[in-house]
Amino acid sequence: MDRANGVTILAPSNQAFDRAGTSWSGLGEARVRPTLQYHILKRAIHTDSIARGQHLVAKTRLDLNITGGQPVILTKGPSGDVVFTSGFANRGTVVQENIPFDDGFVQIIDSVLRVPEGFEATTQNAYTDMSAFLGALHATGLIDEINAAKDVTIFAPHNEAFQKLYPVFEKMSLSELKRVIRYHIVPGAVVHSWEFGNGTYLEASDKTAIAITRHDHSTFANSAQFLQTDILISNGVVQMIDNCLSPNASKARPDIRLSKQPPVLSLEPYSPPTPTAPSFPCAGDDCSDTDSEVSTGTQSMATKAEKDVAVPRYGGISNAGLGLGLMLGAVFAL
Repeated sequence: MDRANGVTILAPSNQAFDRAGTSWSGLGEARVRPTLQYHILKRAIHTDSIARGQHLVAKTRLDLNITGGQPVILTKGPSGDVVFTSGFANRGTVVQENIPFDDGFVQIIDSVLRVPEGFEATTQNAYTDMSAFLGALHATGLIDEINAAKDVTIFAPHNEAFQKLYPVFEKMSLSELKRVIRYHIVPGAVVHSWEFGNGTYLEASDKTAIAITRHDHSTFANSAQFLQTDILISNGVVQMIDNCLSPNASKARPDIRLSKQPPVLSLEPYSPPTPTAPSFPCAGDDCSDTDSEVSTGTQSMATKAEKDVAVPRYGGISNAGLGLGLMLGAVFAL
């Protein structure tokens, strides 16, 4: 136990174990241990120290694939309920709180938390609206790159965004499609929705910047709006977005007059529209309330300097013109 910071034990109630049934009793020893480690937080948390409406990331004693330990997300609702979110969107609500012991506190919760799994398992079992993006990862051979990465943030377009752009994807070469898909992946940074600062930038795996804009209660990556946030996976976090990103349209920003932003991905160079009235929320040095960077712990998650840069498993890709088109046809039919 870390006596300096203390610990918090998230202890499922007896009823929680009963409800878990074979999903718990059927676990082998190799999975029981990491599951128990995932229920121990590396700091003592008293629920009275959490403000209503606050979210925070709590690192657990399961040290695997994410720097500092696999996280759970703690949320205190408007009514004061404290909820811990884990893999596959499994949530445990505190039913008996702040039981003290020598090293910290025990919080009794009403569910057995789920250790986050990889992007593929998470998509197939809990978030099927990302299945087209998963299919594209397989079609381009990037799924292994994703699986091997550590500390990643993924901007995953939902299925509709992929399907409506099928004619564009069909005309792309394999290298072009790989570049587009890599632009949705930010390595070395696990950034949760409340940590994104307005006017900040993240560097995608192709070294092109992704701009973050916040307006009212909405968050955008370039001009793609967040649909579902903070999906925990074994090596990072996924933010589901409503449009595909394009490295050729890294300067795209949302037009706040529109309820839905138009797609920016095409085979032609991106030309930003000229609005007839002010339409862009501030992003950059002109914002008086802009956060200069997003950070968790000591690791910087964003940089102010933008760089200018004009579910089925598939086998190998050969003859990447027709072959890629045929495979993508299956992907976007999901």
